[in-house]
Amino acid sequence: MTRAMRLFALLAVMACLAALPVLAEEEAAAPPDCYAYLAGIAGTVEFQAADAEDKEAWQAGELNKCLNQGDRVRTLAESGAAIKYGKGVEMKLNAETTVTVKQNEGAENPDSIDMDMGELFTTLDKEIMGDGAEFKVGTPSGVVAVRGTEFNVAVDKEGKAKVNVLDGVVAIINDLGEVLAEAGFAVDLLQGVQLELLEFDIGEFKKNLDAWKDQISVGAVKEKLMNQLNEQKDKLKEKIPGKGKLGF
Repeated sequence: MTRAMRLFALLAVMACLAALPVLAEEEAAAPPDCYAYLAGIAGTVEFQAADAEDKEAWQAGELNKCLNQGDRVRTLAESGAAIKYGKGVEMKLNAETTVTVKQNEGAENPDSIDMDMGELFTTLDKEIMGDGAEFKVGTPSGVVAVRGTEFNVAVDKEGKAKVNVLDGVVAIINDLGEVLAEAGFAVDLLQGVQLELLEFDIGEFKKNLDAWKDQISVGAVKEKLMNQLNEQKDKLKEKIPGKGKLGF
C-alpha cells in the first residue's frame, strides 16, 4: 500500500471514529408538558397506545413521548428505557421488559405501573413527592408498594418476581399477605407462596445493577449501548494502517 493510500485509509477511519459518539447519543429537547413520559431511550424501544386496535402492533418509541393510562412500553434485546412520573419518580427498564402505565381511579396522574416481564429499577424522591406519596409496581405475582426508596423488580417468563430493596422501605403483597422489606432485604414474589425476607449484599447487587441502568441516559437517545459502541471503535482501530501508527 502506498503512503497516499495509507493516509487516506487513516483519515477515513478517524472520521468514522469521530462520528460514532454522534450516532450513539442524540441529545433531546426539554421534557414535555405532561406528567408521565418516555424520558430516555437506549437501543430499540417500542410504544403501544392504550386504544390500539391491533394489540400485536407496536411503533417506535419517541423520546419525551407522553404516557397515559393503559399505554405500553417495551424494550427489545440489548436495549433499555427510562420513564418519569412527574419529578419524583424515575424508572429504568432493562432489556426485554414490558410495562403498562396505570392510573388508579380518583388519581390526578399516573401513579403505578404494571410489569409483565423484565427488570425495572425505580427511585422515588420523598422530598419531591411528599410524605404521603406512594407508587406501586404490579407484577403477575403481586404488588410492590413504595414509599420513598430505591428498589429493583425482576419478573421472569413464568411470572415469578424478585424484589430487591436498596434504600428505604417497600411493602410487598401477594394473595397470602404482606411483608415490609428494608434496604438489604429481598423477597421472592409468587402467588400461593408465603412471603419471606432474604438478606442480600447491596454492594455486590449494585455492580450488576449499575452495569445496565447507567447505560440509560435520561433526556437522551442512545442508538447503541456503550459496550456496542466500544466494540465498534475497537474494530475500526484495527483497520488503521500499522496498528494505530501511520506506517509511512
